[in-house]
Amino acid sequence: MIIRRLLHTRVPLPYSTAGGLPPFLSSHALKHIGEVWQEDMMRKLNDQVQGTENSTKSLLQTVLSTSLSPSTSLTYSYSSLLLSNHLFLSSLSPTPTTLSPSSPLLAGLEKTYGSFKNFEDVWQQTALNTYVAGHLWLVYYAPQEKLEIKWTAGSGTVVVPGGKREMNFQTAPSNGNRQLFPLLCLGLWERNWVWDYGVGLEAKEEYVKRHLGAVDWKKVEGKFEEIRRGVVKPREAGETK
Repeated sequence: MIIRRLLHTRVPLPYSTAGGLPPFLSSHALKHIGEVWQEDMMRKLNDQVQGTENSTKSLLQTVLSTSLSPSTSLTYSYSSLLLSNHLFLSSLSPTPTTLSPSSPLLAGLEKTYGSFKNFEDVWQQTALNTYVAGHLWLVYYAPQEKLEIKWTAGSGTVVVPGGKREMNFQTAPSNGNRQLFPLLCLGLWERNWVWDYGVGLEAKEEYVKRHLGAVDWKKVEGKFEEIRRGVVKPREAGETK
């Protein structure tokens, strides 16, 4: 007889936390962000979903099903923060890669921002101009075939199109082919940089400055290609059953 576990559990990162992500995050910081904090938040989420229909849903499904109801706001917040944190960390690597010169992703960034350097500048400035904790996103808006930078505050997320918890994103009418896909995420929470950089604006600046250098761009490119080919399905991130 097979007994299925019904509660959310943390999915390990695609790399070990032992060596950290130098020079972006030390092993101590990475372990706290990717394991200790994630496990603690997962326990809080499971306390909320125990005995409910959300105990059998994926993390992404939980975010979507609880995003608009005041009665499930705590469940939404926990699941959304977990999902965003996982998306943030899973795009990084101890052996980061660069964009291929012939990459469609690079071409898309150059089309929107003029150059990859301009994209970097806008990415960093957007992060530094936000004074409320949240997340910074690179997203692909399929109807317009456009790459854009978005910011969401607190537990807001771009995976809830048009939801009241999402900020700085106007969704087009939903007709099955109008979709926004997150490609890259940066967690803008002091708990992420305090371990290595300290507190204050200068600490945040250094954290933001080093982020893109730790990205596995080959992985991001691969995801972008799957999206453009139409083979991407909703991904379960941050949990197993």
